[in-house]
Amino acid sequence: MKILPYDDELFAQADFNKTDYLLNRSNYGDIAFRPKKLPVMSWAVPFVTGHKYKFSFGEAGIDWL
Repeated sequence: MKILPYDDELFAQADFNKTDYLLNRSNYGDIAFRPKKLPVMSWAVPFVTGHKYKFSFGEAGIDWL
C-alpha cells in the first residue's frame, strides 16, 4: 500500500503542480503488507490528526471492476 501526504496547504502554493506531485512515486511512502498468519498480532498505520493522506494499493491502484 502506498501513502501520500495530501494536505490543502501543499496545493495552495502558487507554483505547485498537483499532477506532477501525484505522479512522482518518490513522494509516496510504503506500508508493507503483512500476511494474516496471526490476526491478533496484526499491524496498524499511525496517522497525524489534522492532516490528509491519499492511499493507493499497488503501483497503479486497484481496479475494483
